[in-house]
Amino acid sequence: MEQTNRRYPRSHYDKVIGEYCYRAMERVSGQCEKKIKYLYEQFPYDSFAKKRLEQLLNREHIYDGQGCYADCVSAGMLAYMYSIHRCAYMDYNNVEGYIAKMLRIYILCTIVAYKDAENLCKENGFRQIRIDQMENPRV
Repeated sequence: MEQTNRRYPRSHYDKVIGEYCYRAMERVSGQCEKKIKYLYEQFPYDSFAKKRLEQLLNREHIYDGQGCYADCVSAGMLAYMYSIHRCAYMDYNNVEGYIAKMLRIYILCTIVAYKDAENLCKENGFRQIRIDQMENPRV
């Protein structure tokens, strides 16, 4: 007999995006602060990462106005910051290549985490409400 009251653990992808990344950047920040600042100046978000993120979102058919769009943009910025920190710490030379790789990974993780939440609501008859879609959000 199948158990109907299943527990839904937090998605692995959600944990990677929401927890691991911030802890990793925090650990590295104190060790190579000058190198991180240098890489931020050499590889600004607007010149490469933003354009690459838009291309990835278009390829995945995610557009402004969709629920997943804001999550993906946030994850893209986080992937960029993580990449800069990681490249500074590991002294990588191919910074743009690493940023592109991490953007793709984070976008895919975000899509999976978003779909998990969507499916959880469907299976249990819940209506998914997002704070950014409410008329008068109160937190």
